[in-house]
Amino acid sequence: MHTTYSDGEDSLEEMVSAAQDLGLQSIAVTDHVRKNSDWFTDYVSKIKALQKIYPDMDIKIGFEAKALNTMGELDATEEMISTSTMRLGAMHRIPNSETPGDIMSNDEAMLDKQRSYGLWLKTMKNLIQNPHVDAIPHPMRLIFRCELELRESDLHDLFELCKKYSTKMELTANMPETNEPILKHLTKHPGHKSVMQFGSDAHSTEHLKKAHEEIINQLKIFLS
Repeated sequence: MHTTYSDGEDSLEEMVSAAQDLGLQSIAVTDHVRKNSDWFTDYVSKIKALQKIYPDMDIKIGFEAKALNTMGELDATEEMISTSTMRLGAMHRIPNSETPGDIMSNDEAMLDKQRSYGLWLKTMKNLIQNPHVDAIPHPMRLIFRCELELRESDLHDLFELCKKYSTKMELTANMPETNEPILKHLTKHPGHKSVMQFGSDAHSTEHLKKAHEEIINQLKIFLS
C-alpha cells in the first residue's frame, strides 16, 4: 500500500487502521522511493511505532523503487534496502540502456515494440535476480500499456528465475486485467504458484477496501 509519504491519498496511520478494519493480518507499506527521498527515516520510525500499536498485525517496512537501467539497479539507497523487509522492484517505464536514468517514455517504447520488448525482458530478468528485490509489483503493467506481445516461453522463464532466486511475482488487485496472462500461465504450470503473492497497490483507504474484494476474487481463480 501507498500513503501520503509518496503518491497515496491517506496517511500511514489511516491506511493501517483501514487494514485492521478489514481483518488483514499481514500488510506491507511500500511507498515509492527515490535515492533522494529524505523522508524515509521518519517513515520507518512511524511504521515501527505502528507495529507496537498493532502487535497482532504483521506490518512490513517496505518500498517500491523503479529500475534505473536494464541491469535492474534500484533507485534506492543502501539504508532503504537494509532497513526494509518488503522491497519491490518495479518498472514504470522501460529502461533504454545500462546507463542509470536512461528511460524511454511509453510513447517511445511503442515506436519499436520488438526492441522495447527485449529491453523489458532483460530488465525484468535482472530485477528478479537482484538480491535486493523481494517481489515484482504489477509485472505485466508495461506489456499492456505499451501493447507489447508477451511470449509464453519468456513468461515461463521469468517464473523459473523467480523460483531460483526466491523472488515473488505479484498479482495486483489494482490492475486485474494485467493478471490475466499470469493466471492463464498458472493453469498450465501450477508449480509456479509458489512464487506468487497478492498485492493491493492501494493508494487510499477506499481503494484498499475495493482492492481487498478484488484480491478475494483473484484468490478464488488462483485456487480453482
